[in-house]
Amino acid sequence: MYNAEKKECDNNPNYMNLYCKASCKKCESSYELKDDCTDRSLKCGFWAGEGYCEKYEEWMAENCRNSCKRCEKSRKQVCIEKEQAATAKPPKCDTSGGCFNENVCCSYWAINGECTKSAGYMSCQCPVSCSVCYPEDYNFGLCVDYHKHCKSWAELGECKRNPWMLENCRDSCKSCYSTAHLAEICSKKPGKNVTSSSAGAHPTHSTIRPKPIELPAEPSTPPTKLSNETSFDNEADA
Repeated sequence: MYNAEKKECDNNPNYMNLYCKASCKKCESSYELKDDCTDRSLKCGFWAGEGYCEKYEEWMAENCRNSCKRCEKSRKQVCIEKEQAATAKPPKCDTSGGCFNENVCCSYWAINGECTKSAGYMSCQCPVSCSVCYPEDYNFGLCVDYHKHCKSWAELGECKRNPWMLENCRDSCKSCYSTAHLAEICSKKPGKNVTSSSAGAHPTHSTIRPKPIELPAEPSTPPTKLSNETSFDNEADA
């Protein structure tokens, strides 16, 4: 709601239409959109009892404020404080490569509050999901390639070696993961192989942090390869 009031629906439609559909009037909500402390679903109490206030912190804090005991501050107050915290100590990020997430888990981490908990890392590695920047040349959230050289890089085997590819070359790498699949691979204990069935990823674990990628001008040159420590052992699931 707060971002919609700031006319972000018009200024940043790619992000807002994906994450703030109700506020941007892209769908009809079954509840009244107002900044109070009521639950927006009859299931909020049950979800809170299942531990969802912690497991899905961002979503629950927005939609189940009463059940999650978030009534001490309004939604607007929380958003303003987050903005102030983000601008107080801006991280030094290499943005020369454009506005891209660096990891396929970025959206999942963002939904679970990591943009605030791990602000330094997330601002640089997940700028799209954390609203640090807004893509202008692709529609974030779609199951498509976000960069014009994705197909060429995929043919060179970069889908296996580079986490950046799974997030930004979804069509070429066949990495259009469902929400359930992302929850499985992104919420387990830290491990080097984000796409493995036996290891997951966490935004504070150093071994899965991809380095900022310098995107090449020619399709014959793939994104910067990561070290063996962060390479992928298995192919991305279809």
